[in-house]
Amino acid sequence: MDNTVDFTEFKYSKLLDEAITNEGFISQAYNTFWNYSFGNQLMVTYQCFGRDIPLGPVSTYKKWKELGRTVKKGEKALTMLMPISIKDKGDPDKKFTLFKPVKRWFVISQTEVAEGEIDGYVMPEVPRWDKETALEALDVAEIRFDRVEGNIMGFARSRNVAINPINPAPFKTLIHEIAHVLLKHTTEGSSESILSTDVKEVEAEGVAYLVNSCLGMKENLSSSRAYIQGWLRTDSIPEKSVRRIFTTTSKILKAGLPSATD
Repeated sequence: MDNTVDFTEFKYSKLLDEAITNEGFISQAYNTFWNYSFGNQLMVTYQCFGRDIPLGPVSTYKKWKELGRTVKKGEKALTMLMPISIKDKGDPDKKFTLFKPVKRWFVISQTEVAEGEIDGYVMPEVPRWDKETALEALDVAEIRFDRVEGNIMGFARSRNVAINPINPAPFKTLIHEIAHVLLKHTTEGSSESILSTDVKEVEAEGVAYLVNSCLGMKENLSSSRAYIQGWLRTDSIPEKSVRRIFTTTSKILKAGLPSATD
């Protein structure tokens, strides 16, 4: 794996390709770095694999110091993308968000217990993802399936989703339909609602693939990849769509955690 990526020109599409072609990459990233955005989960894992750094808890130099640990001499920080709010020059009341690469994080294996300190760090458990918690946090309702077409396994309507009772992969389809809602494919009048069907399906199934991978549901991943390839009209998923897929994946994963509705 190439670990010399220039993050000033980094493309999420490259990260997605790397993740899909490396067995277990996505689930390892989520289970280790679940409290960060999905894109940053993959980014840190990518760097750790490339530099032979064992995966583990990650924090800043300052935070590790507060925890009684110090960064080992010679260790180089890991990069994550951080959001920066920028004012629109044409309209001071409007702002837009850019993501800047920041080199600030260290994995626990890059640290050691500071002199005179006792190592009291306890590895936090990955919180259990819960469907009902996610639906409530995302303001999405699961309704009764009322379509008569036997080949339709689920649908999204406004902010409602429904899954066919005979669907052999109900969870994957549920995430697919939730993704349609969050991606505004079902929002009448939105610019996203008039996207071509192939773009909508690739984006929604991309989210379903990533969420299922993160949560360890591997049995439907091959069919998910085939579904994406069936709708994909280019050699790879466009960067703009990949960014939307990553953002939506982060929203769904975060929404299903216990603190999402606190």
